[in-house]
Amino acid sequence: EIAKFAVIALFAHIVSLNHEKMKTFRYGVLPFLLVLGTIAGLMLLEPHLSGTIIILGIGAIMMFVGGTRLAWFGLGIGVGGAGMRARCFLCRTLCLTR
Repeated sequence: EIAKFAVIALFAHIVSLNHEKMKTFRYGVLPFLLVLGTIAGLMLLEPHLSGTIIILGIGAIMMFVGGTRLAWFGLGIGVGGAGMRARCFLCRTLCLTR
């Protein structure tokens, strides 16, 4: 629960500092990616998928409202979808070998 509030407060601060540069990768994606990646990784270690999805959604909304280009969202969805597909393939392969 604290992580949700922390993501909102931190992202609001980052957006307020960089609101004119949010269209670039360096200011509009990279800081958010580092924060969300760290928090999501830690939350997935204690299998809390619903909380992870909520925090990722909050982060995406904050990035969108802050002015991040839609192309970065499309790229993120594509990479995330490919990663999920690869994970499903690997899990299926591991299950079949057992």
